[in-house]
Amino acid sequence: MQKLAYILCLLLISLNTLAEDDIPSNNVERAKLAKKVERRIAIEYGMVEAIMPQINVYLKKGEKVQAREMVDDALERIARIEADQQLLAQLDETADNETLMLAETQETKRYLSVKAGQLRNAIGVFISCEAKLFDSNYTSLEGEIEGDLSEFGVFFVDSIGQADWAVSITSLAREYRKVDYGSTSSYTTYVEAKLSIEKVSTGKRIYEDILREKGIHTMNYEQAAHEAYKLLSPHLSAIIKEQIQK
Repeated sequence: MQKLAYILCLLLISLNTLAEDDIPSNNVERAKLAKKVERRIAIEYGMVEAIMPQINVYLKKGEKVQAREMVDDALERIARIEADQQLLAQLDETADNETLMLAETQETKRYLSVKAGQLRNAIGVFISCEAKLFDSNYTSLEGEIEGDLSEFGVFFVDSIGQADWAVSITSLAREYRKVDYGSTSSYTTYVEAKLSIEKVSTGKRIYEDILREKGIHTMNYEQAAHEAYKLLSPHLSAIIKEQIQK
């Protein structure tokens, strides 16, 4: 009978539904259950510690949807730890703060709560970018813009439905001229980009324009285009920042 009661207590612990009346009176059984709860607190807190660096990795990359999911997961685990801390205190009246892991749990909860608030206030942006470097794709442009905007405090989403703002960029490179100076040549390329910015909640397009930058290089038109894109990228980023702050 005692063994059955012990098994029932284990089941209730696993479901986090163990009430005070369910706590066994037998000291041996209470001690066994207390050890199991203590181990579970340590394991759960270890999972939280494993999540923490992942949150920072996502934040540095500007992937704040994923960071927010990780923070929510960690806070759910903290809530389970807090429930187990209360249970352990009931099972073992001698359990001290170190055994209960109270200090580190509270400190981690405060940190995660601040992060959760920051992420809730962050701006979600969906970027559609089609950049051409003559016959090739210029894949660096989108990454450069996302890097600039990440420092500004936005996060990037995979669909317009998740976004506060939708940004569309289409760009191409156009040969302009080649000038020879004896044995040296100078190549000039123009890059043009059409930029549009839409506020998703209203469906209103708040900005649309064509931007141009000129690049010059002594090697060829392609290298000149790279120079033009280097100038274009921060120009686009600055306009996007300005518009979504309004």
